[in-house]
Amino acid sequence: MKKKKVAVLFDLDGTLRNSMQLGHEAVCHVFREHNLAPPSYADLCKYLRAPFESFYHMFGVKSTRAEIDVSFRKHARKHNTAPGLFPDSKRVLQTMYEKGIVLGIVSARENDLVSKFCEEFEILQYLSYVLGGSECKIAGIKKFLTEFNLEGDRVLYVGDFCCDIYDALNAGVGAVGITRGCPTREVLLEAGADHCIDHLDELFPLLGI
Repeated sequence: MKKKKVAVLFDLDGTLRNSMQLGHEAVCHVFREHNLAPPSYADLCKYLRAPFESFYHMFGVKSTRAEIDVSFRKHARKHNTAPGLFPDSKRVLQTMYEKGIVLGIVSARENDLVSKFCEEFEILQYLSYVLGGSECKIAGIKKFLTEFNLEGDRVLYVGDFCCDIYDALNAGVGAVGITRGCPTREVLLEAGADHCIDHLDELFPLLGI
């Protein structure tokens, strides 16, 4: 008999925060600066993993990580409006919180920025665990399990890229891929996702709420 899920961890960008179009555009900018064809969003979803510079090197970019970061951020800063949450994010987090689900974020984005975004988006009050700076999320997920004394089969991790799926499975928790309407369902399932959803509301049946 399957144990009821009692906790959900989320990626931030592309899962709770509607930022991946800007992120993909910035990645494409790096490739164009090197006179290379930019990757599709599906390729970014499929092949990006820690350390992130390995993705660029795989597709022909010869720069160092520091140089790649400068190019990426140069493009991202051209957009004055920081991406906000997806329309369903706050509502779904609030509902889960009120139902007693333990919630957290494990993100690759810098730790101080993750905390800042959560405060600005007014979702910090729903979160029991916030961890940034995790390009590889395995250690962060395992730390959550230890701190909350939970077995992996009672926890879900929700992310939009294949690396999220790999890390969730390697950490021993349930892996949920989320497309957010992007053409990534096939690659997320190929990566081993236990479930693949388009929007966060689809988590409710998985949690029995």
